[in-house]
Amino acid sequence: MTTVININRALIFESISKITGFIGKNVENGLDRIVVTEDEKNIIDDLIRCSIISMTAFVSAYHPALNDDGITIETPSNFDRTASEALQSEMETYIINQSCCNWFHIAREENDAEKYSEYAKNNILNINLLLSRRTRPQRI
Repeated sequence: MTTVININRALIFESISKITGFIGKNVENGLDRIVVTEDEKNIIDDLIRCSIISMTAFVSAYHPALNDDGITIETPSNFDRTASEALQSEMETYIINQSCCNWFHIAREENDAEKYSEYAKNNILNINLLLSRRTRPQRI
């Protein structure tokens, strides 16, 4: 059974901008080098793309395929469809956290990078839990 997970790149970019901008303003000297500007959009887009690709590696057992709107995965026929919305949310949050982690590595903010790396690891655990949800067999 095919399951399509839509990935809202605009929303992801906006979330990354808010996170990195907020942290950038609260660093000791208010480092502008962490704030996401329009000029840095291409870098962030690359980080988002890399995060999506890394996520597909974690769900490779479900034969992920990337498309313009998101990811298509092959789920068993007894996959619990009620988990789809939560799965989409966890995947988008993973992309945000992993992209922020990579951004903070570039900005040399290692403490923040480590924190967002841990968040991303937790997202992967949640994604795997959601993908393993099944419906009960129905007697006919």
